[in-house]
Amino acid sequence: MRPCQASRCSIASIASIAHSSTDPISPYLSILPPTVQSYAPHALFCTTGTYLRYLRARSHNVHKAARMLRDTLAWRASYKPHLITWSEIESEVKLKKVTILDEPDRDGRPVVFMRPRNEKQGADNELKLKYVVYVMENASRIADASSPDGKMAWLLDYVGYTRHNQPPWKVSLSTLSIVQNHYPERLGRAVNFKPPLLFEIFWKAIRPFVDPVTRDKLVFLSGKDVEGGALQEEMGKYFALEALDDMLGGVLEEQGMIPVESYEKRMLQADAALAEALEGLRVGE
Repeated sequence: MRPCQASRCSIASIASIAHSSTDPISPYLSILPPTVQSYAPHALFCTTGTYLRYLRARSHNVHKAARMLRDTLAWRASYKPHLITWSEIESEVKLKKVTILDEPDRDGRPVVFMRPRNEKQGADNELKLKYVVYVMENASRIADASSPDGKMAWLLDYVGYTRHNQPPWKVSLSTLSIVQNHYPERLGRAVNFKPPLLFEIFWKAIRPFVDPVTRDKLVFLSGKDVEGGALQEEMGKYFALEALDDMLGGVLEEQGMIPVESYEKRMLQADAALAEALEGLRVGE
């Protein structure tokens, strides 16, 4: 099946259940902009899974979900995440601060691995943000293709993280806004390895007030949680130890978790596949 046919089938499949009283999607299709089907990047983005994620993110309130999705489509039309390619963000990749691991987590989700200590101060802030979007786009597509629930996992290694290598607040706030507003219901679990003490104190203070679904997604492993043999036991609950380096209880050398060469190969293939899918949609318009 050609890419254009596959994407339009997903939209058609949503429309085909419009008369079903149990259909949660069709009521808000009519209040979405017509560009969903006429603009190739939107047509590729708006799958059945997309509609469902936005509904869940707004507690199945049709109008709120539609408003949120319209805002995302406006952002995507302006920011054009589908046009970001490896060549644009390669310098950020070489810092080895964020990557998508080769191996999924124990639940079959793609793993976005972050080492904030490798952040470089004074670099291009717009480029930092662009790389975040590039990673979220690719991890989302991998999740759609292989994850059982369309979600990803995050593994954050905070060892060596200080105020001297933390990103600017502007970048952090922009990242938070983009992830929350334009990639809803994508996070399956976030494992925070040895987070700063302030993070732990803050989390313990707000944890009782966080809804159970969100609370279960966040895992904090402090130094005392991973002492001795507990390191392998705790990390092994969520990840294959063969995919982790020795600092995280795995078998790889420290740099083995972020092999730039294989990561580059995978992302270049993903760039090419995306370009082909978009071209297929345009040809079929």
